[in-house]
Amino acid sequence: MSYQEIRQLVEELVGNRMLPTWFFVVVLPVANLLMAALAALASSYFTTRIVLRGRAAEIEAILSEIRRTELVKAAVSNDLWLKQKRWDLRRDVYTRLLEAVDGLDQCVHLMAGAHAAAQAAHDIAGRDYHSERYDVARGDAKEHLTRARRAQALGGVFLDKEARGIVDALSDGWNEGLKNSKQGVVGAFPTLQNLIRQSQDKLTLKARQDLMEAGE
Repeated sequence: MSYQEIRQLVEELVGNRMLPTWFFVVVLPVANLLMAALAALASSYFTTRIVLRGRAAEIEAILSEIRRTELVKAAVSNDLWLKQKRWDLRRDVYTRLLEAVDGLDQCVHLMAGAHAAAQAAHDIAGRDYHSERYDVARGDAKEHLTRARRAQALGGVFLDKEARGIVDALSDGWNEGLKNSKQGVVGAFPTLQNLIRQSQDKLTLKARQDLMEAGE
């Protein structure tokens, strides 16, 4: 727009009054500068808002990814914790089983030694002493067998059929050995000792296999 056109437009706006020349020389350029400055500020403002919105979207995307990562980490940690707890319980069950069978083995040896010593004693006091040792060891043997059964029941969820079968075979073999012996426990010593050793070997091998597989 030319200078004359601008002047004519302004004069029409103010009621066709003649405006001094200085008005157009001074005021209009200043007004143009102000309008240009305002336009620049507006452009900068909206540009900044667009940039900030973009950054906010990026930040939200990053936070969302972090939240997903934390959820995955929590799920993995929870799974590892459960896996470790199952391994710990399985280990405890096998430990109780092996301790019970080892205790049973010691009791049978004590019973055999006490019986032989009572038979070789030359006086009543000696026979009574070794007979008492025999009775104590026999009671302890029953307790260890009960502990093995309890450990088997405790590990019912964690022990497979093979592991439970080892304990069943020990308990059934113990009762069968006593039943078939004409001299009771004394006559069944060789059978019981062999049964216990077989159970120890099988349980040790089974525990090693299960715990190594569960730990992988």
